[in-house]
Amino acid sequence: MRLPHFRSLPLLILSLVCLPLSAKADAVGAQSLDQYPSFIEFSSMSPDSTQTILRCGYISDGKTVSLNPNFLEVTQHNAGRGLYTRLQHIDDTIIATTPAPQGSYGLYLQILGGDGALTAATCQTDTATDTILDCHRAPAKTVANDMMLNDRKLGMQCGDVISQGKSKIDPKLANPEKTEEFMAGLRKKIEMLNNAK
Repeated sequence: MRLPHFRSLPLLILSLVCLPLSAKADAVGAQSLDQYPSFIEFSSMSPDSTQTILRCGYISDGKTVSLNPNFLEVTQHNAGRGLYTRLQHIDDTIIATTPAPQGSYGLYLQILGGDGALTAATCQTDTATDTILDCHRAPAKTVANDMMLNDRKLGMQCGDVISQGKSKIDPKLANPEKTEEFMAGLRKKIEMLNNAK
């Protein structure tokens, strides 16, 4: 599977070049497909040690799985190069995360709400747990249409991963209660960002 490139966001450039799930990963390094109660995680490591992680929400009827469009996420990071970018789709909200502009601290998050309003904030962030704190309002620098375009590409990528990975996904591992708890935490993040001063 060859996933498209994210080109449009000036500060969010996520290049995802992944092989089919069944293929050997000689060109991009190690790959893995892991399943959690709320999402499927497809990760790959490029030769320069840049890690790309695609997380796709899913739902199950107990026999098969399908994409849950309420949670989509792609992250790319390389500690040696100081690279960290993330695009998240949570319900009807899109969040683009990049390093904060020079002179600021933490990470820079741009939030596109379902109503089309685009805002931004800089926050101290624990990238391992996606926890944010001490957020401060900042000017938005991205065109809303660019975020929506990248969001659509992310949805297509997740659809491909779910479709191609179905034989490796156990429908019985889906857990609606844990998914709702997981989504509640993400919605709290959106609330904190919207309330940044």
